[in-house]
Amino acid sequence: MSLSNDVISRTARLLFSTLMAWTWCGGINQVTAAPSAPAAAAPLAGADLARLADQLEEGLKALEVASRNAPRDSFDPQAVLANVGRDRDALFAWVRDQTAYLPYDGLLRGPRGVLMERAGNSLDRALLLAELLRSAGQPVRLARAALTDAQRADAAARLKASLQARPPQPAAAAPQPPVAPGDTNVDPGMNEAVLLSQGLAEDSAARIERDVTVLNGAIGAQGGPGHAAATAPVAADHWWVQARAGEGWVDLDPTLADAKVGQALAPSQSTCEIDPKTGVPILKEALSHEVELRVIVEQWKDGKLQEKPVLQHVLRPAEMAGRQATLIHVPPGWSDNAVTMGTDDSMKKLVAAAAAQTEWRPMLLIGEEYVVQSTFTTEGEVSKSSSDDPFAKLGSTLGKAIGAFDVLGGEAPAATKGVLTAEWIEYEIRVPGRPAKTIRRPVFDLLGPSARGGAAVNEPKVDQQTAANRGFSLMGETELLVLGSRLSIGFVEHAVTATLLESKAALLDVLRHAQDDGLRGTAKRGAKLHPQTGPLHALALARHFWNARADEAYLDRPNVLTYQKKIRLGPDGKIVTREGFDIVENAVAARPGSANPFQAVLRQGVADTVAETVVLQRPMTENVSELVSRAQAQGVGMSAVARVEDLGTRAAGLSAGALGRAREDLSSGSLLVMPERAGDVGGRPVVGWYRVDRATGQTLGVIASGEGAAMIEYIAVVVGVSNGLLTTYGCGGFAAGASNTKIAACLACGCVVAALTAMTVMVMWGGAGGALGGWVSGKGGTAASIGLNKLCNVVSGAMS
Repeated sequence: MSLSNDVISRTARLLFSTLMAWTWCGGINQVTAAPSAPAAAAPLAGADLARLADQLEEGLKALEVASRNAPRDSFDPQAVLANVGRDRDALFAWVRDQTAYLPYDGLLRGPRGVLMERAGNSLDRALLLAELLRSAGQPVRLARAALTDAQRADAAARLKASLQARPPQPAAAAPQPPVAPGDTNVDPGMNEAVLLSQGLAEDSAARIERDVTVLNGAIGAQGGPGHAAATAPVAADHWWVQARAGEGWVDLDPTLADAKVGQALAPSQSTCEIDPKTGVPILKEALSHEVELRVIVEQWKDGKLQEKPVLQHVLRPAEMAGRQATLIHVPPGWSDNAVTMGTDDSMKKLVAAAAAQTEWRPMLLIGEEYVVQSTFTTEGEVSKSSSDDPFAKLGSTLGKAIGAFDVLGGEAPAATKGVLTAEWIEYEIRVPGRPAKTIRRPVFDLLGPSARGGAAVNEPKVDQQTAANRGFSLMGETELLVLGSRLSIGFVEHAVTATLLESKAALLDVLRHAQDDGLRGTAKRGAKLHPQTGPLHALALARHFWNARADEAYLDRPNVLTYQKKIRLGPDGKIVTREGFDIVENAVAARPGSANPFQAVLRQGVADTVAETVVLQRPMTENVSELVSRAQAQGVGMSAVARVEDLGTRAAGLSAGALGRAREDLSSGSLLVMPERAGDVGGRPVVGWYRVDRATGQTLGVIASGEGAAMIEYIAVVVGVSNGLLTTYGCGGFAAGASNTKIAACLACGCVVAALTAMTVMVMWGGAGGALGGWVSGKGGTAASIGLNKLCNVVSGAMS
């Protein structure tokens, strides 16, 4: 078989596979729908489960082979070195010809970011060339000069054609013809993937065009010249490489298309060495683009409120290079009592456990590393973390979390000193030469913004439900992707493959031993699974690939994408999870020479908003682009609001927090394009708008709740704290009367499906350039075509 290998189709297959993995297991149900029982499945013996594990193992082996043979030159400098060789002049020519120049200041992309986007400023391209030459064993250093206006104008004139052209693209596997719908030689899931790929791309393109038209109609002549009008085609701060040549140094400046060895745009005014460990220039000045992540808690005490930082860490896009980070909270005192799930009072015990937890330790996970600095209590007291092991009291996190459900409790204990009233995640975005920008997102807030206006604040009353909701909020997690460049398809394929293969042993272990281990054993095995590459990478790809004019804009500062998983108690006492994207920062610049810089930037902002909507492909509870759809269907106009007074009757439908957010956006010089009367999504009222900066065109869909523009709500039972949200509600694992063996089966199903998401990603994506095609249509296809829903039901039925 063969798969369509164009960018749109491959991206859509990635997104499709992620969606299908989430839905096939039946592990979550929308709030608005009644929970459905799984389809009947004939019980299987242990030998049948072992056979399923064998098929899975065969597929993972094929994936491993495909990964070894996959091209890596879109993210790995060593792969470029292997292809080009170690000759100095050849490496210089490769960077000159295969990467493009973009104007911005500072260290943003780094060598791997330049490879992924095939573009960067003089410093980032110089660092890529330096990395290649250093790896080839050649001594190098960086040279620097401040270009004069005349030198910049001359360089801009010589760069004009390349600045406006499409950047060079990483080498990809040979294009393959698309799968014909209905092809009997192809797994039916593939036909569905191809059709959905086309549908997602067409839906996204149509939404982008519609929303851009709506915004332009509402804004009229109020739009400005765009960001590029203030951005010179060539930056004054210019960098290049100097390589050792005998007793001297030779210039290697790849800026111009006709650049030659020994030439530079200007004489060197200074030089600096490169740190051999980090690969960055050794300078005293602040040079890197940075995002400082801060976790801040608020304490009420003696009628006053005080904010306290509990975690601070700097993330640099050039160092992250597409790696994902995750912020979680570990409860050090989480109980390890006996497991008693499946009883009538299970939910009550879970609520009591969340309300009774009195201490939390924020933790930032970056790959295999973690950052822990302080703990805080429900009294709002903060202390430095006293343990080198953040899990010291927690043990095996997933197993311990399940054990905690046996905790019983009544009303939350009364505060004796203070009350923990709020927590926020704060992002400070720092760009060399520009003022810092701070963006704050709430984790929970017991008071609300309006209560903070007075000099004195009454003591907040914390009953059991309030305490439980505070605890559940802290059980959620925030995945972060700090970007300095676009991501390449090859990098995402590699990331998905690598994280799945790292979990190979644990994944097979869970499936082969679920029948014998029981609940605690299955949970402990599942805790060894590595976190899988999530939807953030899909969003990062889709926001550019589904925008037909994405090359008119580029990242000139850090972008921050997050995927949030939140938990709360619903009005009926059921646990509700909220999942969705929150684009914290999406600012871009228009490419120099753009015919309409304002429109280039605006269109990218619309594409970002549409992408976070379409990627999830689930009914949204909060969605700006969907608000536009509903407004058009109901004949409701969209208009631009420039002042709070212009909100008119719409202000009456805004909460105090929403009105505050509207004021904040308007005070920043933005226009709010919103429906002329309140709308709803999925039967619930939603207030949102497109925020458009009238000077630059920076645009983003904003939901007034402040929780992002694409959120989904589910009824779910949470079975994990530090390992994320593992849901087993759909297979009936936590129904009253379910046995521990039944619950273990559902846990095993959840673990397997979570990891199989990554395998399905590779199958639908084309698997490292299509290398998995033979596996899908061959023996391994048996495992793939079994359907994750069937696997879940088979395992569940066998273990009941």
